[in-house]
Amino acid sequence: MWDWVLSHQELIFVRTSPSEKCRIVKEFQRRGEVVAVTGDGTNDIAALKCANLGIAIQSGNIASKEAADVILLENNFAWIVQAIETGRL
Repeated sequence: MWDWVLSHQELIFVRTSPSEKCRIVKEFQRRGEVVAVTGDGTNDIAALKCANLGIAIQSGNIASKEAADVILLENNFAWIVQAIETGRL
């Protein structure tokens, strides 16, 4: 059923377990997509590591920040695009 689910342009997954989050990431990647994941807690660590780009939030726990590739210093998701464009400074 993944082909049908992922054929939609807009998707929202709610109340997913850590293994389900990683599965969602892997299903997108299997289709050639580049996947970014945001997270701030222990339940997000697996998905942050599986994603092509793991984005943690400054107010999140230490483990999620260690698993991420990028940490947003301000808890504002609007900064994600700018962080990706700017890269590492």
